[in-house]
Amino acid sequence: MDNRQQASTIKGVTPAVKIRYLSIFAFLLVFKVTLGVCLANIPEPGIILYGKVFDNGSLLTSGELTWTFAPASGGDSVVITTTLMRIDAEGGPYSYRVELPLTSVAPGSPDSSGTLVITDSPVEYYRTAQVTGTSISMTDTVTLSFENRGTYEYINIGSSSPGDTDSDGMADSWEQAIVDADPDDDILSVSDVFWGDDFDGDGENNWTEWQNGTDPTDASSTSDVSMAYNNFLFEIFRGAEQPDSGPFVASRWGAKLICWPREDESFISGYLKIPGDETPVPLKVNETGDEARFMDMDYSSVDDLAATYAPGEYRVNLMAHEGLSGPHHLRFKVELPFYSSESFPDYITIESPWPQQTGVSTTPLFDFGSDSWDYVELLKADTLMETYLHLKDDMDTDVHEVPPEAALENGVWYLLGVDNYDRSASWLGSLTILPFRTVGIACTGDIDHDGDVDGEDLAVLMNAYNTSSSEPGFDPHADFNNDDQVDESDVQMLMDFFGSTQCMLQ
Repeated sequence: MDNRQQASTIKGVTPAVKIRYLSIFAFLLVFKVTLGVCLANIPEPGIILYGKVFDNGSLLTSGELTWTFAPASGGDSVVITTTLMRIDAEGGPYSYRVELPLTSVAPGSPDSSGTLVITDSPVEYYRTAQVTGTSISMTDTVTLSFENRGTYEYINIGSSSPGDTDSDGMADSWEQAIVDADPDDDILSVSDVFWGDDFDGDGENNWTEWQNGTDPTDASSTSDVSMAYNNFLFEIFRGAEQPDSGPFVASRWGAKLICWPREDESFISGYLKIPGDETPVPLKVNETGDEARFMDMDYSSVDDLAATYAPGEYRVNLMAHEGLSGPHHLRFKVELPFYSSESFPDYITIESPWPQQTGVSTTPLFDFGSDSWDYVELLKADTLMETYLHLKDDMDTDVHEVPPEAALENGVWYLLGVDNYDRSASWLGSLTILPFRTVGIACTGDIDHDGDVDGEDLAVLMNAYNTSSSEPGFDPHADFNNDDQVDESDVQMLMDFFGSTQCMLQ
């Protein structure tokens, strides 16, 4: 072994092995540099900024908005530009939405990729937003770290209207009406009133109502009249039975509210708030959810009525389902002016039927002698249960016929009510009441002709029982089969109809 070979052996490598080591070292050096570059530019979930831009209270939905983030420690700024546009979303409309790109690197200034640097430790930036070509801007300081990854921040820019402490473009005084409308909800201040909410449930959100000057607490107040909720009957009324002659004399006074849902809607519950009364009055919702009502008619004078139903603002709050969607509120209000006994409209004089008429058809044709009536209702006289209600429509004239699908029962006393009603202006109505009886069924055994077969008829029959036409005590009215004697066969014929109450009057 020569000295050169020995030296190489002593150092532990031969020239061939040395070349191989150098190649491996060069590869590792390249890998390290590449890995370092990758690690210096790890993208992170960005920050979403969104909000509204105002120009003297008006929402801006066009133009260009530039955000500048300057590191407080010095270095290059990050500039991000976005276009202003109308964005309709919950709580909106908004003016902009922009995502701030984030990367994680060693602490320090942003790199040349134009992203914001975040680390474990907060990094401070001076933040400025400027609408191009205007003086509308904002400046603040923000600190960013890993905790800001994938977060949202709501920022309004510009000057809103005076008296708009939450800077949402809607005046505080206007929003306060929503806050005050329902003391039991979770809207406690103007900051809880959002653009995209529809407080009254009329299909127009709060921002639309603010822009159009409609009442956000009243579903009957909308800019689109086709969306206004008018499916209700609210009335302060007086009622009088139609006299045979002479003037009408009011015999009952009361208040009523009936609400009907809109298409694809059904009611769950509801209440009426009467001015001066802190306790809401619940509305009765029927099983199908297609009606909610309240009736109170136990007043003997207009003064008694006005003591409970005083002039002022009446509020109605209904909870409803629409299709498969969850429950929502439907709110509206009625302003009742001052009223007295002289404030009510005239009574309608009914031409047909006449008072106490019997044998009336089960699908009667009512003649009111005037087309000034507003609705007709029918109640069973014994229970006061409403069986028919019809609000006048464009097809009605001075007459109205009960349709076959709403046919009345035979031999029943009804109270016909025909109302002259001043909707919206005074909410007062005058109800003409007229009792009549529908045509009865043919009954055997109604000896006293009072429309039923009962114990009184049986007593008459038994007094004449077992007599013939030639004997004292015979009663031809109890001889139902006309065989000149009252016997067991007549008793059986009466018993077949015993308990009937809908007999035809003779």
